Amino acid sequence: MESTAALRAQIASVDKEILSARKHLADLETSRDALVAELNRVAVYPVLTLPPEITSEIFIQCLPVPDEPDDGPVRYTYADAPLLLLRVCTTWAHIARSTPPLWSTLNLDVEGWEPEHIDGVLATWFSASRGTTLTLHIWAWEEHGGFAAVMRSLGTHSARVTTLTLQFSPTTLPLFVSSRFRWEALTELHISNESIAERDVDPQTFSTAFDDLLRSSGSLKKLKLHELPLSLVTSRHEQLTHFECSDYSLAQVFEVLKLLPNLLQLDVGPISDDAAYDSLQHHVIHPHLQRLEIAFQDCENDLLEFLTLPQLNTLAFTPRDDTIISNFLARSGAALTTLELTLHHLPHGSVWFSDLDSPLLNSLLELKLVYLPTRHFVRNFLRWMAEDESLPLLQKLSLATAMDMPGFSDIAVKSAAHMSLRNENAAAGEDSELKTQPLRALHVVFEEAIPDGMTFGFKEDVLRDYQELKAQGVDVYFGTPEKSLV
Repeated sequence: MESTAALRAQIASVDKEILSARKHLADLETSRDALVAELNRVAVYPVLTLPPEITSEIFIQCLPVPDEPDDGPVRYTYADAPLLLLRVCTTWAHIARSTPPLWSTLNLDVEGWEPEHIDGVLATWFSASRGTTLTLHIWAWEEHGGFAAVMRSLGTHSARVTTLTLQFSPTTLPLFVSSRFRWEALTELHISNESIAERDVDPQTFSTAFDDLLRSSGSLKKLKLHELPLSLVTSRHEQLTHFECSDYSLAQVFEVLKLLPNLLQLDVGPISDDAAYDSLQHHVIHPHLQRLEIAFQDCENDLLEFLTLPQLNTLAFTPRDDTIISNFLARSGAALTTLELTLHHLPHGSVWFSDLDSPLLNSLLELKLVYLPTRHFVRNFLRWMAEDESLPLLQKLSLATAMDMPGFSDIAVKSAAHMSLRNENAAAGEDSELKTQPLRALHVVFEEAIPDGMTFGFKEDVLRDYQELKAQGVDVYFGTPEKSLV
């Protein structure tokens, strides 16, 4: 058995070797640092030679976008720009932090982050945006640590927010709207509270909190509510000029028009109402409304039956019979400049030109027809547009359809030729009483995606008609929303 002295000697020898190894490792690390520094000095990274303003623009184009237009905003993570750009290299991090447009919009799903990370993310975001105005979209369904972090940060930066979208639950929304934030720059407020009907919520408490929020928003002009009636808002009605709602009844839409005296634009989502209303008893006159968009109506009555809008210039809706527009325009005396009609609910085989072929629409500058119902309709409409002195001031015609719609082939094959004829007739009839103006834009759009190299089997002469019209100076678009064939 070895003596204690021998063991101590061995330990001392090992310690000496450890010290020598540590010194050698330190020397190697020093040598490596020197080599890295020299490499960074002499190496050329082409991507880092771009001017910073070019790199900034590239970064902006890297911001995430939804896969489909209706998918809603992308909820940011560390794997997305701009946060991802901070972790590539110091040069990119500096450029990213020096590009405020990268940080002007924040889409934050509170439950998608660990609570301890949200403070850092918000601090980075608000710092990099450097005093610019902000657009915030916040999802918060439960009250937890991350929600508290959001509330703390907004307490400091709320005065810079211009557009705020809240998708909250009945638990978190009252807490948010009752907070004493300063919304001095806020011009747009969107609130979605999809589950409010399923929870026990005191409407009076919520309404009081909501009004507190609006009283601190002196610049607010646009309000969007989903499944929240405007009756919950009892103040600031006079300052709102734009209102958007969805899943309302007809009665709730009537209420909007009566409560908002200075409203200029109203976008109404799907309307569902089983009740039958008397058009005289519920008639609404709004003296200022200029733009009205109505989505699908599942109702006994059509909203336009109840309205008189003398200042209206833009209308988009889905007519259910061929008298709605003419009666509405005759009652309102409005000079429409833009009209968008979705026609798939018209009775099958309806020719339906009585509304369009009216002096009440002689002021029309832009017409968009979606889902033309039959081949008979398409052929008669195109002939009417080409040969008659119809819609004399029209500048832009848009036709949107799908490949499985009855008139698809007629729209695709004949639209350009008929609009060329219209322009020829307009040029030949310059001295006529109506003085029909030449068409300046023709857009024919299909829903389906076009595979690379495919043209839906259209013959060259069909595409040539569109190309020739484009060569004449007409703004021509022929294809899907993503891709034009001409």
